[in-house]
Amino acid sequence: MEILEKAIAISLFCLGLNIISGPGMILYFLRKPFDKIEENNEENKVHLLTVKEGIDLGRKHLLEYEEGTHLAIKTRASIDYFESRIKTLNKHHSYKWLLYLMKPILLCITCMSSFWTIVIELGYYNTFTLQTIIIAFVVAALNSIIHALYVHLR
Repeated sequence: MEILEKAIAISLFCLGLNIISGPGMILYFLRKPFDKIEENNEENKVHLLTVKEGIDLGRKHLLEYEEGTHLAIKTRASIDYFESRIKTLNKHHSYKWLLYLMKPILLCITCMSSFWTIVIELGYYNTFTLQTIIIAFVVAALNSIIHALYVHLR
């Protein structure tokens, strides 16, 4: 029974934190920068594919042109431009590690269960046992079910 009580308490904590850090809520300022990073990453992935296709197409055409001709020079300039765009887009991917770090802390309701179970068990109860791992699994299940219901009803 103790496991279930702890799991419910931790689950309610995680769900509450997730809700009050959502859009339009009081702690949204904590989540907002990560929402932007995630949106930019998705846009950059699509753009990166387009740029890589442009480079491949340019290289294909470059083989057809004689070296030093006007078309070859223009194509080489286009390839250089696309390669510089790839470097710029890769700089934006450098924030991806921050998403991986924040996902279990604030961004993913299921992932939050493991992080917050460990933090609460070590911080409040000062223990880390097999029971802690079981609680983390129970919290993950509760979080997923209750959050799915919350999203469905909203």
